[in-house]
Amino acid sequence: MQTVGELNVPDYRYWVFRYGSLFFLASLGFMSISIRLWKNSGTVLAIFIFFFMLTTFFRGQLETLLGTTGCHIFFFLSLGCIFLMILFIAWRRHKASNHELVYVAMGLWFLFWVVLSRDMKRYDFFIGLPVAFFTTELICRIGSSIAEKLKNSTFLSMDFRESLPLHVIKVGVVIVILAALMYWKPTGEYAKRATLAATRMRQASPGNTPVTKAFTWMKAELPDTSIVAANWNYGSQLNVLGGVKTIIDQDHYIQHWIYLYNEYVRNATDARAALEFLKTHGATHLMLTRKQPPEVYLKSELRDTFVPVYPIDNFAEAEVKVWQIHYPPEIRPNPKYLATAPDE
Repeated sequence: MQTVGELNVPDYRYWVFRYGSLFFLASLGFMSISIRLWKNSGTVLAIFIFFFMLTTFFRGQLETLLGTTGCHIFFFLSLGCIFLMILFIAWRRHKASNHELVYVAMGLWFLFWVVLSRDMKRYDFFIGLPVAFFTTELICRIGSSIAEKLKNSTFLSMDFRESLPLHVIKVGVVIVILAALMYWKPTGEYAKRATLAATRMRQASPGNTPVTKAFTWMKAELPDTSIVAANWNYGSQLNVLGGVKTIIDQDHYIQHWIYLYNEYVRNATDARAALEFLKTHGATHLMLTRKQPPEVYLKSELRDTFVPVYPIDNFAEAEVKVWQIHYPPEIRPNPKYLATAPDE
């Protein structure tokens, strides 16, 4: 589990990579709303939100000053004070203002998922909505303030100020702010990174590749009871696109099986050990995506054991190779290949 990247603790660079400067602006937006809605109590709440932001998004820098334990204590104190202040404000309020409950709901959503994603990257996906919400609120407030000052500015002629509607100025200011946030490097270039993520990092897998063609062949030619041994990252794709079963995949988290597969099958040097592993797990077929698989599968004395079935033409040069396995009578299952840890 320690090698699963989405379980790692995010640092400042990760937040910038994911959200540019929006995570910082969203926190400021949350603080701004608190002050606007709840005045003095909101100001105190905003101070605790600021400390919460420091101990989360700037955690690495703060730990160098306070230490890991000190940073954790500071974080939980700020979080506890936030909830106590929210309860205090709710107790003192007799009537909710316009959209106040919406702001409260978004604030709680933001706090809940940021608390979880502080220790695991996998949860930060869920903070996108409140980040967008509070950033939008802040941009609108700043845009309105700048537009009002421009409208009343003495640098503009009276005729120009009277002919240009206030809402047009607001829209123009907001567009400038958004463009700066999206494309200006000092503010994070969020649009550039988002485009990269959408076009490169999140391309459909396996895409239009030889692996896809192999899955299509399996779907058409193999019964759904077939068990195809393959690298773990093809597990779910074999299930869904190939319509077959597999031994290891992305979801079972039995890492030792992945190690055993790589040791005895993917990097095989002993045909008997490979066959025992495959027999133990009930494999009927083997798929390798190497142009040059281990020599053990190409030996002439094993041609009746590992029978090439895909592709029919030019098998030796194919990027994806599929064999059907015919086990010799002396091959028996071995319980050691079912171990879930090295010491079993």
